[in-house]
Amino acid sequence: MSNQRQQYEKLSADVLYKTISSGKLTEEELKICKVVYEEKAGHPFSGVIKNPNTEQNVTNSVMPNDYKTGVSIAKFVSLIGWLVCLGSAIGLFVAFGTVGNAGFLALLPVLGVFAAGLILVVAGQSSRALFDNANYTKSMLEILSKEN
Repeated sequence: MSNQRQQYEKLSADVLYKTISSGKLTEEELKICKVVYEEKAGHPFSGVIKNPNTEQNVTNSVMPNDYKTGVSIAKFVSLIGWLVCLGSAIGLFVAFGTVGNAGFLALLPVLGVFAAGLILVVAGQSSRALFDNANYTKSMLEILSKEN
């Protein structure tokens, strides 16, 4: 284990956060410090790293995902919705292939099933948007609380 890593392991997660955000670390030190921070904090660094050479800030694009189960369920619901839509599209071709009034009457439930599939897709995608919004809000709160 390197000397630098041993030094960073002695620091708390809050001190590591401030050290990473300061922008005063070399590339190698930054990598080591981020690894130690992630081990202590339990999630990836999601703050802003100040760049001392310019007035710009470099943002870490890795966002923590605290709602992994919810996101997985939302993806599954969307998948089921798309499969229902696919099944109803196949049913639509079967209904068109049927001759007479029976084919027209079979068309109505197929359209209802297709609409239900679309509702499942919208529900899954809306849930994913909700979880993403919660993660971004949490990250913004962390950034703002560290600045104050």
